[in-house]
Amino acid sequence: MVAIRATIFIPFRFNGMDFFARGYLTDQHARIDATAKDQLQASSVWDYQKEASWLFKMKYYFADLGWNWEINDRHSVGLTYTAFNYIGNGTTLREMDEQTWQDGMLVDGGHSMTNTITRPHMTHAINIYYVGNIGKWNLDFSADFYNAKSVLDMDGGTENTISVNSQTKTENQLLAEKLVITAPVPKGELTFGEEASLVDRTHDFIQSGFSSDSHIQQQTSIWSLFANYSLQLGKLSFNAGLRWQNEQNRYDVDGQRNDEMSPNYSVLIPRFSASYRTEKWHHKLSYHCSHNNPQYGLLSSSVNYRSKYEYDTGNPFLKPQTLHNISWSSSWKWFYVEAFYQYYKNSIRSFQTAYDDVNLPGVVIMDYRNTPKQEYYGVTMNITPKLGIWQLNYTTNLYFCNDDVYPLGITHKWNGLIADFTLDNTFTLPHSWLFNASGNFAPYYESGPSQTKATGFINLRLSKQFLKDKSLSVAVLANDILHTQYTERTAYGGINIRTQYREYKDSRRIGIDLSWKFNATRSRYKGSHAGQSERNRL
Repeated sequence: MVAIRATIFIPFRFNGMDFFARGYLTDQHARIDATAKDQLQASSVWDYQKEASWLFKMKYYFADLGWNWEINDRHSVGLTYTAFNYIGNGTTLREMDEQTWQDGMLVDGGHSMTNTITRPHMTHAINIYYVGNIGKWNLDFSADFYNAKSVLDMDGGTENTISVNSQTKTENQLLAEKLVITAPVPKGELTFGEEASLVDRTHDFIQSGFSSDSHIQQQTSIWSLFANYSLQLGKLSFNAGLRWQNEQNRYDVDGQRNDEMSPNYSVLIPRFSASYRTEKWHHKLSYHCSHNNPQYGLLSSSVNYRSKYEYDTGNPFLKPQTLHNISWSSSWKWFYVEAFYQYYKNSIRSFQTAYDDVNLPGVVIMDYRNTPKQEYYGVTMNITPKLGIWQLNYTTNLYFCNDDVYPLGITHKWNGLIADFTLDNTFTLPHSWLFNASGNFAPYYESGPSQTKATGFINLRLSKQFLKDKSLSVAVLANDILHTQYTERTAYGGINIRTQYREYKDSRRIGIDLSWKFNATRSRYKGSHAGQSERNRL
């Protein structure tokens, strides 16, 4: 991975008002290399052997123009406009050499290539806020507008065959507002408020004949009421919250509403925690629930071309995912341990199967499905002692995953131990130099419908801050010096299909990291974003 970044921040303060401009420019290149041996059992047994690479190139910028005004010590208002755009086209180039066998006989092979171009389109975002005190009550109001357009052109195919192409046009609009009120109550604090968002998304897909065109419009409105109460009783503290969320959806296909794809939801989302703190120990018991909608891109019904024998699509019938999380944690000075249990209802996973065994034999399509449940349970331990010039940070994660994949028709299932070990060492050297050596190791494990081989990495970094205010920072780094950060897995992620692949995401590199902060002024902008979960889905 190669990335060149430049950042500039220019503040100006006058008579209680702040005016600021910030720019960020990136020129980024990344590469992924992979090999795979897949098998599909349909009316014939299909075997695929692939060597593929992905090359990503993009140049982009974003810029902020903002203003905030501290009217007095009790009232503050502000506004920010943010623009984002590509500089030239962003490209994703996939090249692959593939051989295909049908019932043990070689029937196809060759070099294929798909090139996806993202064309520049300006993205606009506006945030306004008011933060103030009325008596003993605190008010925090924010409103957001977001508008983004994208055009993706794909062209590709296998050598000596007719090329395929498609164009995908997407436009996203978001309006959102949030009001949070904090009021003192006896022995505690009460926070309550409301949040509303409206999303309008259009997705037009046109292709050259390998699937079918689609024209989709999605509209989602969400309104929530929430309250949270915190209470302190000596060494004990309690926190309880409840959110009610009402969601209305409309999904139009070719201008016609599809009722099955337009579900409405009304849910209660609780959370609770209790903690006990002494001079040496801190113990905490917590439960929280979250309701997460699938990303809008996963709800698409467009069938996209990846290669001659690989298509992918979304699933407009996906349901929201609900997470219940219970944990107990204890900490003492530099020692921390946590035991947890997580229950996912309607968890979302990728799924593969034969696309059309009659008209397009041998073609595999990947989509997304809900599994009835998924459970994680285990422990995390972290120690951070400081021994002279040596600051140690060691973390161990040990957990199991119970993935209910049988309802999807997947017959392979394991529930083996998953482990992850991370060691981060920082040494303070003479003349304020810092040397950091970090490493990670994840041993072989079997979980759900997959088996994953051991992997790990070692990174090195030498850094120092210069100038009187330490605003200039220089670092020399070497990442994945042993070239071991591979992902190698055998997965049974569908009906009668097995995938074996080995992937490397271009993490080995040597470089220099240079940063300089000048004219540093602490921002007094107090705006928080509304509808952030919906914006993340977009």
